Amino acid sequence: MKSLKVMEKFDGGNFHLWKFKMRMMFSKHGLWKFVDGNATIPYDEDQIIDYNKKMTKAFALLCEHLTDAQLAHIQYYENVKSAWETLCGVHQAKIIENKFFRRRFFTIKMHEGEDLLTHINMVKVLADQLRSIEVKIEKKDM
Repeated sequence: MKSLKVMEKFDGGNFHLWKFKMRMMFSKHGLWKFVDGNATIPYDEDQIIDYNKKMTKAFALLCEHLTDAQLAHIQYYENVKSAWETLCGVHQAKIIENKFFRRRFFTIKMHEGEDLLTHINMVKVLADQLRSIEVKIEKKDM
């Protein structure tokens, strides 16, 4: 029997990881181009029907993976690209997060008695959070 992997609905926490998971899900279903705006509207009537179905499917997938509180941000949008950009804008707040995470990343210290692996994982989490808001972190910084 095959086990089903269920992705939790996004509730406002850990946006960068949820965003990655969603991008992988859209890619798996061949729908990422509708989210990032690279899908071109076809001229053929049959292709337009298929395009609209895929656009609707992408938007539905996005909505299925949001809690009601997050749906409130996008409930009046009509396309997945605008909804995605709104969610990114709400949750990435680049300027504030950039300063906060950079400061936290470059000042993190291992506390006495703290497990080394736990500390290394915390540094990696902070680096991932910075990358998710498009701040360049090089290996030498870690």
